[in-house]
Amino acid sequence: MTNDIRSTVVATDVRTTVATAAAPTVDPTEKGRWQAPFSAPDMTYDEACSVAHDRGFFGKVTDPLLETVVDMLDELGRPDSAFDVVQVAGTNGKTSTCRYTASILSGEGLRCALYTSPELVEMRERMEVGGRPVSRDAFARGVSLAAEAGRRVNARRVDAGQPPYHVTEFDLLTVAACCVFAEAHVDVAVLEVGLGGRWDATTATHPRVTCVTGIGLDHTRILGDTLEAIAAEKGGVIKPGQACVLGVGTATPDTMEDVLLDRCREQGVVPTLLRPLDAADAPGEMHPGTPRVHDDLPRASYRITHRPSRVGDTLIMDVTTPEQARIAEEAGAAAVMALERIPADIRAAGGVSRMSDPKMIKGIQQAVSIPVMAKCRIGHFAEAQVLQAIQID
Repeated sequence: MTNDIRSTVVATDVRTTVATAAAPTVDPTEKGRWQAPFSAPDMTYDEACSVAHDRGFFGKVTDPLLETVVDMLDELGRPDSAFDVVQVAGTNGKTSTCRYTASILSGEGLRCALYTSPELVEMRERMEVGGRPVSRDAFARGVSLAAEAGRRVNARRVDAGQPPYHVTEFDLLTVAACCVFAEAHVDVAVLEVGLGGRWDATTATHPRVTCVTGIGLDHTRILGDTLEAIAAEKGGVIKPGQACVLGVGTATPDTMEDVLLDRCREQGVVPTLLRPLDAADAPGEMHPGTPRVHDDLPRASYRITHRPSRVGDTLIMDVTTPEQARIAEEAGAAAVMALERIPADIRAAGGVSRMSDPKMIKGIQQAVSIPVMAKCRIGHFAEAQVLQAIQID
C-alpha cells in the first residue's frame, strides 16, 4: 500500500490538514486470539514492579539470555503470535523510530501496541496500546503471567538436572508485554530492542519487519569495541522470512555496511536501504564516507525541501519508498510529507495519530520538536514511513 500524504501540524493551535490522492484502506488480517494456558497469582501494580526490579538488569555472562525468553514464550503458548511484530534495533534513534512507526500505523487504522524502555515516570509506560500506557491492572497481570511462566520453565529445568535460567528484568517485562498486547487484541506491536540485538529479549519474537536504524560505539564492553563488531550484534535481529530496513546510520563506513548486508544474504533477506538524497539532510546520522549505490537492492530515500527558520516553523521532507519510486517512475509522482514541531496533542489524521499524554509525547518532542532547531536526526521519521509502507503492504 502506498500513501501520498501531506500533513502540517501547527504548534500554536494544534491544527492538522491532510490532503491525500487516495485515502488508504486497511483490512488487517484477523489474528488468532490468544488465551493464557494457565492461571497466575493475583498481583498489585506495586508488587509487579517489585518483582521486575528484584530481578536485576543483567544475568551472568554464561546465561543463555535468548533461550530464556524463547522458553517462557513457548510455555505461554506464544502470545506474540497473536499479532504482527515490528522490531527496531540500532544505537541511536530506536525510540524515535518506534514512536513514529506506532503513530503512523495507528493512523492507518490498526490497533497498535508499543514497547520501549526505559520509562519516564511509571514502569507501565514501557507498554502502550493505542498511544496510551496500559492500565496498572493489565501491567500487573502481564508480569504475573511472565513470572509464572519463568517459574514453570525453571522447575522443569531443575527436575531435568539443568541449571535454572536467570530471568532478568528485561526478559520478564518483554514476555509480560507480549501477554498484555495479546490480551488487548492488538493488530501489531512495535518493539524497541533493549541492548544489542542478537541476544535481546525482543528477538525471541517473530517479527514481520525488522529495522536497524544505525550503528555507533555503545555498550562496547558487552557488544564489542568496533563498529563492525557492534553491527554484527545488532544485525542479529535479521532473520529468515522477514522484511528488513537498514536505516540512514547503516550506510557508512563500507566495512560496517558489509557486515549487515552479509547478514541479510546469510539469512535470505533482501533489505530495503534508506538513504538521504543529500548527505546534508542526515547531520550526525552517518559516519564519514560516501554511501555506496546498490542497484540490486530496494532503496528508499528522502530529501528535506524546507528547513525551519524559527521555532514552530515547518520542516518539509519528501519520503520515497521503493513502491513509491516505482509509481513515480511510471506516473511522475512521489509522496510528499510535511512534519512540524509536534505538540503534546496530535490530532488523528492520515498517517498521524492522536497521542495526548504529555509524558508519553515527551520522547517525540525531544526527538523532533527541540532538535528541529539544531538539525535534528530527521532520518528516523523517514525510517518509520518506510516501515509503515512495508507493514501495511
